[in-house]
Amino acid sequence: MVKRLFRCAVVLSVLALLAAACGKETAATTTTKAGQAGGAAATCTNAANTVKIGVITPSSTNLAALATGIVNGAKLAADQANEKCTIKDFKIVIDAQDDQKKPDVGQEVATKLSSDADMIGVIGTLNSSVAQTAVVPLDKAGIAMISPANTNPSLTQGDNYQTSKSRPHKNYFRVVTTDAIQGPFGADYVYDKLGIKSVAIVHDNKTYGKGLALEFQKEFEKKGGKTTKLTTIDPEGAKDYRSVISDLKGGSPDAVYYGGEYPEAGPFRAQMKELGLDKPLMGGDGINDADYIKNGGVEGDYATNPGASAEKLDSAKKFIEDYNAKFEKGSYSAYGAFSYDATNVLIQAAAQALSGKTKVDSSARQATIDAIGKIDYKGASGETKFDEYGDTTNKLITVYQVKSGKFEDVFSGQFAA
Repeated sequence: MVKRLFRCAVVLSVLALLAAACGKETAATTTTKAGQAGGAAATCTNAANTVKIGVITPSSTNLAALATGIVNGAKLAADQANEKCTIKDFKIVIDAQDDQKKPDVGQEVATKLSSDADMIGVIGTLNSSVAQTAVVPLDKAGIAMISPANTNPSLTQGDNYQTSKSRPHKNYFRVVTTDAIQGPFGADYVYDKLGIKSVAIVHDNKTYGKGLALEFQKEFEKKGGKTTKLTTIDPEGAKDYRSVISDLKGGSPDAVYYGGEYPEAGPFRAQMKELGLDKPLMGGDGINDADYIKNGGVEGDYATNPGASAEKLDSAKKFIEDYNAKFEKGSYSAYGAFSYDATNVLIQAAAQALSGKTKVDSSARQATIDAIGKIDYKGASGETKFDEYGDTTNKLITVYQVKSGKFEDVFSGQFAA
């Protein structure tokens, strides 16, 4: 009986040792796999430390379609980074704020974000006019700002960029090229490719729309084209532009160039047709959205947009697949891929800056800004690098035309100054 008990004890001890050994091996294997993948077990979704990324967009306005793509692009990048534990020992949290497309509100929410001790950087804004105010408190706090959409040149090159470039905010970067490239590119296309020699130019008198329209005009006239009329509309007033259109019609332009955004451009185009000024309309990235067509855009109209069509880029296929699996299909709109890339750039820079730290501090914020300036990131929209002004070195522009009820890319290239 004693021998039997002894044998049973030995057997149980051996089994216990084997089980323990198996448990250790399993744990070791899991740790190894987590390390290789960035980690299921090493995931940072429940990390003790928190780092925040702000996103500023006009989400409650008639530009919500564009804002949605920006916010969701940032969320997708953050979720994927948390799964891989890209910023070791830190969970990334997205703090999305609504700027109501108003510069004063943009400054308020930027001030709010800059007061958060966990804030490492901000993605935004959509509107250049809002960026001009929002960047100020973020710069003062030493917090990086990367825009997926701003195109006004003065944000990176100063108010006198045409004669003397000077970077006003060292914390500010953008992943889209400027209107000093986009406007002239559109003018070249209209004059050289379409053979149009006279245009009427209309803008909304806002930072983005006015800047884009004037850049277009300068290049168009330089090539020999004629501006039959340069005028403005009120984007905040009633959307009745008939008196402006009647005035444009008197100059018999071959096309109309519009500097502004789709909520006004769509009805403006519909009223052009109604009054018999049925000439092609071209705008910039601000009208390159399905809502422009829904609101009055017609077959044959044109829009330019920085970069290339996400649907045509091999580099964007995985982004589109992942985005559509998580959010409403196709809702990334014009800037979703740019926002995704901007957020990943910020995350990679923050991962370097926060290495060995347990919290965000002023040195980590500055190190993040420094790392962004040196980064070379290959993402959904292609390669992202920044020049000495914080502008992307990717100067590619694409022309889109309304065909069969949607914008289709018809030409891509770079502006040759």
